[in-house]
Amino acid sequence: MRIIRAAFIGTVCAATMLTGMGAATAAVHAPASHRWISGTEHFQIVGTTLTGTWSRVAVYGLFNASGVDHSLTRHKDIFKFARGSFLVTHKATRSRQHFSKATCSATFFERGVYRLSHGRGRYAGIRGRGHYVLHGLFVSRHTAHGCGHKPIAVQTIVRAHGPATVLR
Repeated sequence: MRIIRAAFIGTVCAATMLTGMGAATAAVHAPASHRWISGTEHFQIVGTTLTGTWSRVAVYGLFNASGVDHSLTRHKDIFKFARGSFLVTHKATRSRQHFSKATCSATFFERGVYRLSHGRGRYAGIRGRGHYVLHGLFVSRHTAHGCGHKPIAVQTIVRAHGPATVLR
């Protein structure tokens, strides 16, 4: 169970946020026709595999986009969209798990915080922070000896929201 949880957290949580991606970034200076806007941004990430390092991400609120969440490390992800990308750094503040031998399924819950940074393209200079909640489900086969060791179905959903500032 710990191996499955570690794989899950390594794939999803590390796929749920990020930061890091290079040394320092240059300061962003807004052209005269652009201005900084602030508001609440919402994120939803859906994963269905343990073997990949990416998941689909949808963002809405301050800006709307659909893209890919690439997991860099256990605590860093990069969200890539058609018009740019940014880093998400995340840290769990609470988690719990449960495995049912009767149903051969495991559920996971994690709550945490994230920070947005290192934007590129349309998201150059992005700043933000907030909270996330992760829910996961693993299902394994019933065997003559109980439950199988490998998941046959995986689903993870991360929902996050918080204030953000971006150049428009």
